[in-house]
Amino acid sequence: MNYTINSNLSAGYAGGYRIQSNLNNKFFENLAERAAVKFGMTAAIINFVNSGIERGPQDQKASNSFVIALREDAFTLMSDDVQAVIRLTNPLLAAERGIRFYATSPVYSEERLIIGMLCLIDYQTKDFTSKEQFELDEIADAVGIEINALRRNNSPGTAIGQQ
Repeated sequence: MNYTINSNLSAGYAGGYRIQSNLNNKFFENLAERAAVKFGMTAAIINFVNSGIERGPQDQKASNSFVIALREDAFTLMSDDVQAVIRLTNPLLAAERGIRFYATSPVYSEERLIIGMLCLIDYQTKDFTSKEQFELDEIADAVGIEINALRRNNSPGTAIGQQ
């Protein structure tokens, strides 16, 4: 599958990892990179429903935000479509791209609704201990705390990270 670049994406480099994102938030970029480095993964992806989850039933279109930390020697993922990122975070579809390891942890809203996920992927199979899963869950909790703080500070309908 070919991906095209969108000028709305911010791409940067940090510590041997290339950061790609459709929002401008250094906190999320740093967490994604730290997760990828900590677990020695090809990529760490933070994907979540933006503030649209808080909108009323008249607005059925929720927007997604994502941050990807990709190891420099990894594939290039550039997309003008959030759906391309969502396809990569689906373990069945990721396997079609040669991904052999997949671990995830949910990101929760203050109401304990799942609003996103932190996903680790790699081309190599790996053993993932319960301790590592706990550590991944802690990072996902930090993502949720930040999202919830941003939502409290944003007016309805304002995109996270675009203050």
